[in-house]
Amino acid sequence: MKNLADFLQTASQYFDAKHTIRMAFPEFSSEINYNSLTKQEKNLLQQMLKDPSFEVEMFEFFLKHEPSIALRHLAMYYLDGEIIEDKARYQSNLDTLLDDIREILGEAKLDQILQSTTLKARKFYSIKRAVKEVYGAESDKELPKWYWEP
Repeated sequence: MKNLADFLQTASQYFDAKHTIRMAFPEFSSEINYNSLTKQEKNLLQQMLKDPSFEVEMFEFFLKHEPSIALRHLAMYYLDGEIIEDKARYQSNLDTLLDDIREILGEAKLDQILQSTTLKARKFYSIKRAVKEVYGAESDKELPKWYWEP
């Protein structure tokens, strides 16, 4: 880029393209046969899952077509590892992702995933808040009994 005007024009084109892709994805997602995609095409969709702009739509797509990728993403970015404040930045999507699991894979699978998460993670405020939202619990006491067991 030669100057600020070029930079700003490129940035504008980038955000316009992201918006166009986000609006078009629901229309084309039903046409995608994940198993027939090339490795490069699969990698592109997985990269979109990591982008916060596309995360919710791509998570739902992967739950339907390749659940292991969606569940690995959930574990890596939300539930596993060291619970640090950085994970709180994702709390706005977490309740949606958990609700998608319940709707697509069933409540038993959601319970299984949460039960396999460490008690320390389940107590973390952003995770607990998302879980309460999904289960319709207004207080900690309304969460399933297993939620507090190690």
